[in-house]
Amino acid sequence: MMKKISVVGLALLLALPFSQAIACEYHGNAMFGAFGIGGSHPLVRKQRVEPQQIKLEFAENIVAEVNDANVLDIKYSLPGEYQDVSLIFTSSAGLTLGAAQSEELVANNGSYALDYEVTTPGEHHIEVTAKARLNGYPYLYVQRVYLTTEG
Repeated sequence: MMKKISVVGLALLLALPFSQAIACEYHGNAMFGAFGIGGSHPLVRKQRVEPQQIKLEFAENIVAEVNDANVLDIKYSLPGEYQDVSLIFTSSAGLTLGAAQSEELVANNGSYALDYEVTTPGEHHIEVTAKARLNGYPYLYVQRVYLTTEG
């Protein structure tokens, strides 16, 4: 009895990919019965519009002198859909940043001068994080500047 049920079950499983399914106009493609929503469904066809990215432009690799005052010029461009945008600055050990650890951006385009000083020789980095809200959700965009020292 059990062997007969197993044979019938196996036969049904093997026939499954060849079965037909009746569906509405959005789901009536050839693969509907086996794989779900077809490519003709309005939600699948709807084009997704990706938001424009926040643009941060600055030198990515810098050679700096130890114990000299330096400035990192950061140019930014903010698309209109971002709100409450600020730049947050962090650095590796052996590097001292100017007084501001963050800066709120009020204009859509502009520049910011970040003061820094390398205190120990070697390789260092500054991390620039743009923190914002996009369509009510938190948004972060991170870029790094790599510094090496001379002298």
